[in-house]
Amino acid sequence: MYTLNLRGHLYTLDEPRIMGILNVTPDSFYAESRTPAEADITVRVERLMEEGADMIDIGAYSSRPGADDVTPEEEMRRLRTGLEILNRNHPGAIISVDTFRAGVAEECVKEYG
Repeated sequence: MYTLNLRGHLYTLDEPRIMGILNVTPDSFYAESRTPAEADITVRVERLMEEGADMIDIGAYSSRPGADDVTPEEEMRRLRTGLEILNRNHPGAIISVDTFRAGVAEECVKEYG
């Protein structure tokens, strides 16, 4: 059996889990998943939770071919918006951050850990 230690709680992976995807980019692969505005983020998070998401994966950098490169500061600004909404409306939610930048990941853990 696989487990994750999340904030001191063992989370078992002995059955399939549902990960909801929250794209806080204006240019992600799938246009319908783009939620760059606070109101859109709030609606998307509520929908994911209502549909049974066990965890939310939030991404702020599009890897779509031809997508604009964004600075780490811009990626973090986008993430903060989504993370603040998630933590305010669903403080116990399990959240992962989709980033390739170690500094962005570290900052997310420090601020929202």
